[in-house]
Amino acid sequence: MFKKVLLRSILNQTFLLLVLLALIFSVVGVYDYQQMRETLKKNLDKAESVQVYEYFPGEGKKSPVRYEKKIAAIFVWKNSFNNIISNPDFCPEEIQEDIVSVALSKSEGQIAKDGYYIAYRTTPVEQGTVIYVFDFTEEYYAYRNSVILIIMLALMVTTIVVFFSVYFTKRNMAPMRMAFEKQKELIANASHELKTPLTIISTQASIVSTFDELSDEHRKWVEGIDEQVVRMRTLVNEMLELARFEAVRNEENFCIFNMKDIVDKVVLGTEALAFEAGVECKTNVVDRAMVCADPQGMERVIYTLMENAVKYTPSGERIFIRLYVEANKVVLVVRNTGVALPKEEIPLLFDRFYRGDKSHPSTNNFGLGLAIAETIVDANKGKIGCNSVDNGKQKYTEFIVNLKQISDKQIAKKERKNAKKKRKGCR
Repeated sequence: MFKKVLLRSILNQTFLLLVLLALIFSVVGVYDYQQMRETLKKNLDKAESVQVYEYFPGEGKKSPVRYEKKIAAIFVWKNSFNNIISNPDFCPEEIQEDIVSVALSKSEGQIAKDGYYIAYRTTPVEQGTVIYVFDFTEEYYAYRNSVILIIMLALMVTTIVVFFSVYFTKRNMAPMRMAFEKQKELIANASHELKTPLTIISTQASIVSTFDELSDEHRKWVEGIDEQVVRMRTLVNEMLELARFEAVRNEENFCIFNMKDIVDKVVLGTEALAFEAGVECKTNVVDRAMVCADPQGMERVIYTLMENAVKYTPSGERIFIRLYVEANKVVLVVRNTGVALPKEEIPLLFDRFYRGDKSHPSTNNFGLGLAIAETIVDANKGKIGCNSVDNGKQKYTEFIVNLKQISDKQIAKKERKNAKKKRKGCR
């Protein structure tokens, strides 16, 4: 439970910081891109502002347009694929041909080939078409390097942020963790210490009830004491069980078993309760649903869900139990019809001592059953949740348990490992 809170806190902080960083770096990246686009437009406008004859002054004359290799013009004769370029050193001949081919179909754009990045714009003239070109290779690589730098900075900052987020969250939550552990220890110790006085009170009440001189009124008082002792003993046992499952989260009790066997066993054991309550049980269970978990713990979970379903299902309604395998998960669904929970109540169901249904006051219900079930499922590396629907056509509440399915290959591997351990032990 505490690990979940810690992980959720770290994830929330990291997510918010990552969103902020992504926003900042995106703004920087977009700004750089817009700057490059402005540079392209400005240079193409500059290229277009120069008269055509200045690019092509005639034979024996030098072009007065001198922008090194950045700007040039390509003249394409009308009804002919022949073309001339103002600066032959602008780019290789095959790239010139590609520029002409693309520019004649689209009036403005960019072309990238063989490491050259060239922007162009076409202008029709009387004798043909002039293609103004600008070599933005340097600008493109500068922009690309800027993007790479932004990504590297983002990764570096993200790593630093995650590290400090984990460090400071753990540090800040250490006192809370200590208090939480002490609280669990106090509950476990108090529950254990209460068992002895409760046993003594129960024994003494039983002895007193055998006295002949007790009046009927006094005998009722003694019976009331005994009933309250039973109630207190139930509460103590549930608190001890919750503390035990929270304290011990190892895999020593894990074994490979078929969930179908546990489900069939629990359903068979609770059918009598359902019959007495006037509730019908329907099952749809696959033949094979192998898991590696604590069978006793999972039996307790299923029994709790079935007991709650029987308790809160109106007479004449049904309980549906489904067990199926989906996406390498063994899924158990216990649905009871005729009752739906408010949406705001669902997140509170697994809280300790929470009893949402005021219409079923029970002296033996302390609101610990689902808390224990969640603790057991978490210890078995699974998930448990609740879903409730009331749409006019359907009205039901269902609890869903997910456990990781274990494949035949994994079973064989575990069996070989166990056999190897046994052989070593024999030696």
